[in-house]
Amino acid sequence: MLSASGLPAVTPVPFRQKLITTRATCGGACTSQAASTHEGSSGSKYSGAKLAMATIASLAAFRQRSRQSSGHKQRLASICRHAATVAYPPTTTDMATFCEELLEAQRLHAGETLLSVGAALRLVKDTTAVLRAEETLVRLDLDKVVVVGDLHGQFHDLLHIFELAGKPSPENPYLFNGDFVDRGSNSLEVIFTLFALKLRFPKAIHMNRGNHEAVLPNIRYGFADEIRARYGAAGKPLFEAFSEAFRWLPLAHVLNSEVFVVHGGLPGPDPREPFKDDGGGGTGYEAVSSATDGTSAGRRGPGQKLSLLGYNPDNVSLPPRREELRLEDIAALPRGGEPATDLKALEDMPKDEAEVQRLIVDLLWADPRGKTGYGPSFRVQKGCYIFGPDVTEAFIKRNGLRLVIRSHEVKNKGYDWTHPSLITVFSAPNYLGHAQNKGAVVVLERDAETGRLEPSFIVYEASAKTVYKMSCAFVIRPTGAQVGSERSSSLCRFGLGVGRGRVMYKSRVGTGRDGRSGNQGGKSGGKGSRHQVFVGNLDFKINWQVLKDHMRQVGEVRFVELMKGPDGRPTGCGLVEYGTPQECEEAIETLQDSMLQGRNMNVKRAFHKA
Repeated sequence: MLSASGLPAVTPVPFRQKLITTRATCGGACTSQAASTHEGSSGSKYSGAKLAMATIASLAAFRQRSRQSSGHKQRLASICRHAATVAYPPTTTDMATFCEELLEAQRLHAGETLLSVGAALRLVKDTTAVLRAEETLVRLDLDKVVVVGDLHGQFHDLLHIFELAGKPSPENPYLFNGDFVDRGSNSLEVIFTLFALKLRFPKAIHMNRGNHEAVLPNIRYGFADEIRARYGAAGKPLFEAFSEAFRWLPLAHVLNSEVFVVHGGLPGPDPREPFKDDGGGGTGYEAVSSATDGTSAGRRGPGQKLSLLGYNPDNVSLPPRREELRLEDIAALPRGGEPATDLKALEDMPKDEAEVQRLIVDLLWADPRGKTGYGPSFRVQKGCYIFGPDVTEAFIKRNGLRLVIRSHEVKNKGYDWTHPSLITVFSAPNYLGHAQNKGAVVVLERDAETGRLEPSFIVYEASAKTVYKMSCAFVIRPTGAQVGSERSSSLCRFGLGVGRGRVMYKSRVGTGRDGRSGNQGGKSGGKGSRHQVFVGNLDFKINWQVLKDHMRQVGEVRFVELMKGPDGRPTGCGLVEYGTPQECEEAIETLQDSMLQGRNMNVKRAFHKA
């Protein structure tokens, strides 16, 4: 069935209905054909990291482009012929026309500088003013809303979403659930689009903060790099303006007093006691079955073994909170600062202030799991927890809710019923260029009989136009006599002093046009980039996320690369990067000969050519 606009209509269906597959063709903003599946189923300030911003060295002078001012049709015709600067604030056009021109220009010229730094600054500051006027916890009453998960700079996939779920409007509102930038090559296009739409439809475009809407991830995972590449030295105030805008994003939304939407997860245990290995029941990431309708008992993957921290998470658990957090407590959390993810800094804070910061980190970083109670997260350096289905049920019961929707994690189908009352949605398909996952959005519509918001799903493949970039600030290894270009790493460039000297690097992930993982590399100049192990005897069909889940038993995995040969076929081996050499040694000792997808893995120290 088609809607009045000619787009596929999304019909609400009851929870737990089996998959109903339809086909839709992506046109207009996306030139490829993609499969679309509609599936039905059941205050105090932040004390965050301080940004030491050094002067950004110029890469290239900003190219001045002529402005076309002889009518809307002539402007679009000009955009079709060549990249033209889009003016903001619009002088001779309204905001609707500006948004249309901006999207069309970015679609045709993604990766180019279409807004001058002055126009970009004005757009970001205007949006910041709108965000500051909102609340930490936004309550909405809607008949329909499209909930979008992580986008990570995949602009053409965002356009694909608009084709499948309809363009944003007061009749078709959207809630973007964080992680708009980093990782992908077109973070600026994504965030300019969302901010422009927010200004055009302030009551129909809603945004939550994700863990990547923060300074340090932006420096490390590509957003700061992208600004510098586009704007040179002039990009410094723009980066700072974006950081300020991100600080004022809401932390969560409540829809129709029944659906809680947050990027990461739920509040951690109370009290926050240290974990003890008492030999109890398993509480790590257990292997669980998944039903044909997309439901599951929890996260897949092996139990964590973070023995470097002095305990075995497979044998520990913390019970649910003594007093469940109320929505009013979340609404009272402060905005305007950086998340406090430095554990040492948290220890030095007054107890009450530290607990406030930990709650914010929980909302941005925490993950669900299959077992009951709380367990230690592989994101242990952030001080957050993994939480079981009983924690979810206690939270929604305490606050009169029916459902939690969160994002933050890649899912093969684009979404997952991680708990009976919790959905994970991830909207960046083929994440990093080689994950081979689908993307999805959740469409919530009010049921005519019950009056409740019922979820359905739109699932889609990656756009052929999506270009993938670096996934980390460091590169793995050289592959030739002269590979890569000489540039300093993101962290060094922004004055954080990581590594020594300059870094030779190239993107780890290729262009993404052929779906191959990048075998390019460069010569790292910092010790922090050499904490890697080689893994062999892998199943040729293994997904990188499965390998990552397996390898993070011993510590935080910063990057995984599945190698492919010259013919593009998997070689059955890969590289895994950890944060410390001790974690590498633990991986070799613990995971050597461990079973993964029916094969005994080989885990060895990775050697690097000079």
